[in-house]
Amino acid sequence: MLKIDELRKRFEEYMNKYEDTYNAMSSEEEFYWLEESIPSFLLRNFISAYYEPMVGDSMFQQIFSGIDALPNERNPFYQMVRRIEEEYGLDRDIIDVGSGTFPALAYEISKRKKELGIKKGSITAFDPRLALTNLDGVTLVKKNFTLSTPVSQESLLVGRKPCEATETIVRKSSIQNLEFYIQMCHCEGHIPTEFKLSHKPTKGLTLMEMYIEDLARRTLPTGFRVEKEKVVEVVGDDPMQQSKETVIKSKKMR
Repeated sequence: MLKIDELRKRFEEYMNKYEDTYNAMSSEEEFYWLEESIPSFLLRNFISAYYEPMVGDSMFQQIFSGIDALPNERNPFYQMVRRIEEEYGLDRDIIDVGSGTFPALAYEISKRKKELGIKKGSITAFDPRLALTNLDGVTLVKKNFTLSTPVSQESLLVGRKPCEATETIVRKSSIQNLEFYIQMCHCEGHIPTEFKLSHKPTKGLTLMEMYIEDLARRTLPTGFRVEKEKVVEVVGDDPMQQSKETVIKSKKMR
């Protein structure tokens, strides 16, 4: 963990560089609960968010990853990369959908590939909120990933809590016979009304998780299997800094 002076230096340098992007997000409906601008909120709370992290502080965790402030055992993006590596390997084209303002997952994939000496395969991050214009080893696309977005046939689609892009990942995978790995978010604003009316959450699963699993099983072609599992995300040593997250993934049967 960084000492406070070094943390402050790196964090403030990052915010000075990308403040305009975060300011522009402040008026979005998602942040209705904030009584101040996003930059003000981040600068006021980053020290406590770093030394007393809570599960779910995605915006802080993205930035901490981007300024190389997190040890691997407390970096949820690194932990996800290792799971992807074990399941699929990293020697292929990987597309991070709904990557966030700082594409921390794509960044950690790039770092891990360099560490392993893997040169095969590209890394692309899609998000209209992207603050960066360049990132070593990653192609940045400041727009939404859509069903018409061209991808290679062996691409792996990944998303860490990609919200409204979750369904797009599944439908694109179904259209092009692609594998995907999604760590689910907890929002439920993008579920069709008919599904909401005909289903109820079950123990351990949200309605969104049920919908995405059902959609994947209905639409993926023969030769794919859909799996659901719980993974432990760790941002600190305290039990309150660890959570069980749902992953829904597809794999080609070989």
